Amino acid sequence: MTTAYTLTTHDLSLTHDQHLIWLHDIADDTPEPTQVDALVASGDYFGTLATQLDKLAQLLPFDSAEQIELEQTVDTLLYLDRRYAIVPKSRLR
Repeated sequence: MTTAYTLTTHDLSLTHDQHLIWLHDIADDTPEPTQVDALVASGDYFGTLATQLDKLAQLLPFDSAEQIELEQTVDTLLYLDRRYAIVPKSRLR
């Protein structure tokens, strides 16, 4: 039996078809600051992140603990998207 996807939050790893991916390794491929700035400026950062996580959650076994946790995170991000905006820290001073 093979694992299609496993999300382990305590050690920050993903498994896809038995290939272990460490999330901190993915972070090495961070997007260009201008891409992030554009998402923030458009007000769509939380919504975009929620969409990406929702796509990942759909690949997990239905009603698994991992899927439920990701869906709760998606709901939180959508809540933030409806009620808050990201502003540069320089504007807070």
